[in-house]
Amino acid sequence: MGWQVKIKTEKEVTKYRIWTTVSDGWITEWLTKEEITKFFLWQRLRDFRDKFLEDAITFPNNYTDKDTDRRIMDSKIEDDYRKFVSESHRGGKSDEILFDKFAEVLNAHGLRVKIEDARGYEFDSKEEVK
Repeated sequence: MGWQVKIKTEKEVTKYRIWTTVSDGWITEWLTKEEITKFFLWQRLRDFRDKFLEDAITFPNNYTDKDTDRRIMDSKIEDDYRKFVSESHRGGKSDEILFDKFAEVLNAHGLRVKIEDARGYEFDSKEEVK
């Protein structure tokens, strides 16, 4: 991750903007430290979500068997996961699709995560009662 920060102070309020060297562009607008902290939370939650889904969906693929020291390889599991990720990025709703899948996997295992902030962003893995 190649992130750089630009800092400015206006009317005694310090604001920050983050630039990524990966795509050579700004990934935030001018934000206060509180807003940047929230940005980090959601950015890291997405990173966690993606890695968690990969682990949960593909397990035990790519692990090494303790007794034989052989890598467990199941190309169907891997292909199905890659297809799901690829399809989730079509149509511009990947974040929604991936968070829905994250909630589905959590709920299937009796786990629950709820995060919300004052700006209206939220994630609640609890299944809605219909």
